[in-house]
Amino acid sequence: MIYKERRHPMKHLFSSETWSSMRTLLAALLTLGILLCLLLAGCTPYADDDADEGRGTGVALSLGSVTVAEQKDGKQGVDTRADTPVDGLEQWPGFQGGDNLYVGITSGSLQGGGRYHYDDGNIWLATRNSAYWQSGAAKNTVRITNKGVGDYTLPDSYEADAATKWHTWDVLTYQEENVAPVSPYSCQLQHAMAQLCVELAPGTEIKTDQLQSATVKALNADCEFSISLFEGDEPLQKQSGTPKSITLLKNGATSLKHYALLLPEQNYAAAQKMIEINIGNESYSFTPTEALMLKAGTCLHLTLTVSKTGVSGWTVSSTSWDDEVTTGGKPGEDSEVTVIENTAGGLEAALNSFSGTKLMITGEINDADMGALKEAIKNKNITEVYIMATGVANLEDNAFRDCTTLESISMPGITGSIGEEAFEGCTALQSISLPEVTGDIGNYTFNGCTALQNVSLPRVTGSIGNCTFKGCTALQSVSLPEVTGDIGNYTFNGCTALQNVSLPRVTGSIG
Repeated sequence: MIYKERRHPMKHLFSSETWSSMRTLLAALLTLGILLCLLLAGCTPYADDDADEGRGTGVALSLGSVTVAEQKDGKQGVDTRADTPVDGLEQWPGFQGGDNLYVGITSGSLQGGGRYHYDDGNIWLATRNSAYWQSGAAKNTVRITNKGVGDYTLPDSYEADAATKWHTWDVLTYQEENVAPVSPYSCQLQHAMAQLCVELAPGTEIKTDQLQSATVKALNADCEFSISLFEGDEPLQKQSGTPKSITLLKNGATSLKHYALLLPEQNYAAAQKMIEINIGNESYSFTPTEALMLKAGTCLHLTLTVSKTGVSGWTVSSTSWDDEVTTGGKPGEDSEVTVIENTAGGLEAALNSFSGTKLMITGEINDADMGALKEAIKNKNITEVYIMATGVANLEDNAFRDCTTLESISMPGITGSIGEEAFEGCTALQSISLPEVTGDIGNYTFNGCTALQNVSLPRVTGSIGNCTFKGCTALQSVSLPEVTGDIGNYTFNGCTALQNVSLPRVTGSIG
């Protein structure tokens, strides 16, 4: 019997040498595939995570409602500048499809994280792996951020590519401890950065149109930070590094406000140069007379009067997060403030045609103009007033008494005395700041200002009268670095929310 050799069918197509080489190549590819699978299996839940994939209890966190802390004027929403401006919006409507949130959960030594994206169906979905509850008891710490884990440096300027930069650096964070597994899990994010607003006002020999071309820089700004979901006290952590100058974002073609997002807890000491203003070939600077602190989730608002000889006046206030830079129109043109360049005695006529709620007065004013202003505030429901004009040094008795719609007022040029009951009954007034008071502050000046939260008066060379802040039930902080006269009786009577009073140098008596 003759037997025929059975050949492998593939060998009909290749020589023995070629077939051997192919088998070797196939084996190598198979080995590489196995190694790749093992490598992927050992990866963290998402590229930005810095921890192992900890499945803990095996119960995944699902995100429910995610909101952002209340903004200025009680508005609710996600206060980050839109990548594409939306005309007509009063506030940015919230998260958009494709936005990411990064979630970390720890319990003791156990930790795990995941990344979630905002779906077009208005729900949060895990991008790769979910974050898992690490403990079945109420011992979980949950951290959430809108920025991935890593090290970061603030930009040199917010002017270039303004929309994207603002959206990128408005860091939102959340942290809660002793959390039991809940599904779906809802939370409210907080602004982790501090906001700086520098508002320019024309002074002597400087016109408004000159200020429109100004560039504004924050000097010696801390700029290094990191984001962590598992380490440190908070998700955003400042790092040591070399401070730098950061150019602020001019808020639209017609605005004199400039904004920046800066790291919180930065302290500008008294006599430390803080702001640089460049107009053509001329450079001006602002140096605070008292220490200023940047705080997370708040806006430090500086109103600087620029004169040919330098910054001639300023006011400082701290408010909640300011949404003017981030919402509506072309990114946030500040068209609400009406500027009236006045001549002494002409304000009443100029105010006849005024129909807005925010008013800036430049030029010259007299006592008759101040009386006309008071009546306009009452009759036209004006909420914000910036008196940048010169000509009036003292605030008379009852100057703004019972102006119940007035929320804020800046008066860098009024540096004399403040009369009795000047702001009594201004129930909507939230903040007031003057560069100095070279006379007395009268009795009952702020009596019954139930919305007043912060007061900063760097220097008072006279006395502070009786019951000055009586009944200011929302007042939380008062800074009076230097008072060379007496502080009267019952000055803070009824200030039930007061947490901090700074009186480092009072040379007179305290009632």
